[in-house]
Amino acid sequence: MINSFNLAWLSLTYNCNNRCVWCYSASNDCESVRNKILDSEMEDGIINLLTSLGIQRVTLIGGEPTLYSNLEKLVKN
Repeated sequence: MINSFNLAWLSLTYNCNNRCVWCYSASNDCESVRNKILDSEMEDGIINLLTSLGIQRVTLIGGEPTLYSNLEKLVKN
């Protein structure tokens, strides 16, 4: 039985500039969410929530997480 977890996936954006043929982000099905991004004003709250849950590792996902404009500040937290 799992009593706790220490890993979370955090989607920063579904936007991507690669358009890999195998990736869901390149699909036309994702067109409606492609321009959605994590609200930078929510970053501190999300970090605090993950910390309070005991999360020790965060995997940044999306389309292409490096396109997120506030990536450096987020990673420093």
